[in-house]
Amino acid sequence: MKKFLIGFIGLSLMLGVFAGCGQGSEKDRFVAASVEVGCAMFEDPAFFEDFSLVEQKTIEIFEEYGFDATNEEEMLALEVYQEDEEVIKAVQEGITGCAGDIFGDLMLDEE
Repeated sequence: MKKFLIGFIGLSLMLGVFAGCGQGSEKDRFVAASVEVGCAMFEDPAFFEDFSLVEQKTIEIFEEYGFDATNEEEMLALEVYQEDEEVIKAVQEGITGCAGDIFGDLMLDEE
């Protein structure tokens, strides 16, 4: 339990630094939003029961970080970060902070 709380606090601090309440670089905001969406998947067992709710939750999270998530053109422009090794690593580390060993084991299986 201690390990979970320490990880959660660390993740919260990291998100605060990245997000700055919707401020910060686009890249940092993308990382923070991606981590929050990823963590929501692991924290809510019902997350994938209704795809429209998944989509709505994702839109809400990205809008919290200052993105116009209903603007398809703007969201497509963010795809550049999906190939950015720094972003990939930061998102993986962030999700590992909330998902723990489950996510780490999944990532190791892919390599």
